[in-house]
Amino acid sequence: MVVTGSACGGGGGDRAPSRRRGGGLAPAGAAALLAGASCLVFGRSLQGEFVHDDVWAIVNNPDVRPGAPLRGGVFSNDFWGKGMAERASHKSYRPLCVLTFQLNILLTGMDPFYFHAANVILHCLVTLVLMYTCDKTVFRNRGLAFVTALLFAVHPVHTEAVAGIVGRADVLACLLFLLAFLSYNRSVAPGGVGERFPPTASPFFLLLSLFLGTCAMLVKETGVTVFGVCLLCDLFSLSHAQEESLGSHPEMWDLGTVSDTSQLQFALRSNP
Repeated sequence: MVVTGSACGGGGGDRAPSRRRGGGLAPAGAAALLAGASCLVFGRSLQGEFVHDDVWAIVNNPDVRPGAPLRGGVFSNDFWGKGMAERASHKSYRPLCVLTFQLNILLTGMDPFYFHAANVILHCLVTLVLMYTCDKTVFRNRGLAFVTALLFAVHPVHTEAVAGIVGRADVLACLLFLLAFLSYNRSVAPGGVGERFPPTASPFFLLLSLFLGTCAMLVKETGVTVFGVCLLCDLFSLSHAQEESLGSHPEMWDLGTVSDTSQLQFALRSNP
């Protein structure tokens, strides 16, 4: 990640021409509808048991099952409890996700209901943060952001990630990915368009973005892509600014919005 740059949307302020349009639905109402839709679609997963990879990642995992010491070998073993140095290791390093499994057991024991409930809650949170991200940095239109988040909430492509307990790695990584992206967006100087990247306005949010991005990577490896997305958004924003300074036609901003949206979709597909 670069230390200076302009984010895709607004950061501390709007650097692109204002195109924000309100929707007819209040933010609280939109959030309630999205949370309700998420729970309605994935609520039946609460009745599920430990199946398939859940058995190996939780029930038979020496770092997770009841009696395992908190932390233990979490930071030296892979996602399945094998040493990273072992030849049989899967090499999937996701210690923060494993810690959430340990926390589940510490609070509620081995009841799969609460493991599934945690996944559904995380999916609701991701959906709400996605709506906010689209509203603030992509579409600048609450109605369109709501429709995008609603499609995300109910899309069947997320079934395995939400209904399967081991899919928590994907869901939690996506949440941290979006939060890291938003923090980076807040870190750049407002209104600093031109031929050069504007300076960092908030070192705190920049460091927060680095921290959240690192956490996303330690939940699932694909979380590291957030740093590339932040850099690409900087490049797109700089390109937009240069086009605007040369008197480009307004439709160029429409193409820019499509580009920004494509980057966000790429990120979400990497972290369902």
